[in-house]
Amino acid sequence: MNNPDEPSTKRKRRAGVTVVAIVVAIVAVIFVGYNISHVKEKAAEEQSDRRDYTGLN
Repeated sequence: MNNPDEPSTKRKRRAGVTVVAIVVAIVAVIFVGYNISHVKEKAAEEQSDRRDYTGLN
């Protein structure tokens, strides 16, 4: 029979969607933050004519 202590299927699905949405939101915030940081770094680099070469560039 159904265990009264176990959440319903709808509730489990909603919890899963919520967890996925939170993870996607965190990834999006990190991605946007990284891009903003990169734009600021490039602007400062152009303004000062200083270039940080890394790798084979």
